[in-house]
Amino acid sequence: MLSSEPQEASADSVMLKMSEDLCCPICHDIFKDPVILNCTHNFCRACVESEWRTKPRKCPLCSRRHSKHLPPDIALRNECEVLLRQRTELESVCKLHNEDLTLFCRNHLQPVCLNCRDTEQHNGHTIRPIKKEAPIIRKKLEEKLKPLKDKIQELSRSKQHFLETAFHIKTQGRLSETRISEHFQRLHQFLEKEQQNRIQAVREEEEQKTKSLEDKMAEIGKEIQALSEIIASIEKQLEVPDISILLKYKATVKKIKHCPPYGTPKLGSGNLVEFYPVILDPNTAHPELTLSEDLTSVKCVNEQQIPDIPERFTSYYRVLGSEGFSCGNHSWEVEVSGKEYWSVGVVSESVQRKGKMDAGNWEIYFINGKYKVVSRPDTFILLDVQNLSRVRVNLDCDKGTLSFHDADTDMCLYTFTECLSESLFPCFLTYNTTPLKMNTVVVSLGNTLDPPFRQSLRTLMCE
Repeated sequence: MLSSEPQEASADSVMLKMSEDLCCPICHDIFKDPVILNCTHNFCRACVESEWRTKPRKCPLCSRRHSKHLPPDIALRNECEVLLRQRTELESVCKLHNEDLTLFCRNHLQPVCLNCRDTEQHNGHTIRPIKKEAPIIRKKLEEKLKPLKDKIQELSRSKQHFLETAFHIKTQGRLSETRISEHFQRLHQFLEKEQQNRIQAVREEEEQKTKSLEDKMAEIGKEIQALSEIIASIEKQLEVPDISILLKYKATVKKIKHCPPYGTPKLGSGNLVEFYPVILDPNTAHPELTLSEDLTSVKCVNEQQIPDIPERFTSYYRVLGSEGFSCGNHSWEVEVSGKEYWSVGVVSESVQRKGKMDAGNWEIYFINGKYKVVSRPDTFILLDVQNLSRVRVNLDCDKGTLSFHDADTDMCLYTFTECLSESLFPCFLTYNTTPLKMNTVVVSLGNTLDPPFRQSLRTLMCE
């Protein structure tokens, strides 16, 4: 038995040398499905394919380029299979006594032979046959594997959730891009239409003013002609003898006296042009609100699949104007006739848009057949008024006042004072399926060319 130990050591060294020769340079284990490259270097198929997923198709050892095809090295695969069989056979033999390992020591948790069992090293240990112990060990290993498999399932579910979330993000991104493109296209169409309307208004007013001036000039020409004839007649009389002048003086004075009065002609104020003082911002609209194409009216619809962005109201059916005001005097009118639940007014730029609105609003409400003004957290005042059809909002940022008027009677309904702390935005709330609509205002040509165009540009920048 002693003479076998050098042989066993020699066999181990030979096995080690063979293992080193048959190891993959990438995974450093015995080749599995070995392939051979153009440069004659060998690798496991899976190892080299994994390398090439992120790197050029070059040999990991010499960097020589390789074709797409990976030919198997059959001879090398056979050698590896022989080595694995020999390793298995060697592993089942006791290295101390060169006998088959048929027992298992539960204390040392290792296989032993019959001779090992009788040594002092295993004295008093629990020794069981491998055939009976192996199923028990397998079961224990399976139990230990169960939490690992459960963890894999949990990680897989998390991965799937992340994949679904990533897909949703991409979908929302594409949807947002589409909506933004459509929105800007509508804005461009709106601005182009506004441009055409303004140009048409200018041309019509130019034509009307030109005709008016031509009529006035024609009248002036007639007056000049009449006066010229009177002047020529009197100048002719000045050339006659003195007695003739005196004889005709009374008639001449009477003739001058009865001339129609001639005043200095004045230019008219010109035609009026309409524009909207407030344009709505669709990015702030609650998902169940929809705006008209010209962004001047809002109504309630079924919930739409639109991105939830920080600017958007989600707890209240609100939408804001596209421009905030922090200076100057501003006014706008809203058609409210026939609506059951609405509010108009202003909110601060920092007002809560996702949860309960506790502050930052100054509004007039209509609910349950009653009108009231509200400014959270402590102003709730019932108004003694009925049947409002149009509400006018006047915001004087310089004085810090906000007033509501019955646009039909011009009666002031209520005035808030010292409400200006930051930029204030026109705000509109509705739960109606019929539109809550802004009214246009009319101004003369001299005052209207700038505001509509400026409003359009502000709307474009706000969006």
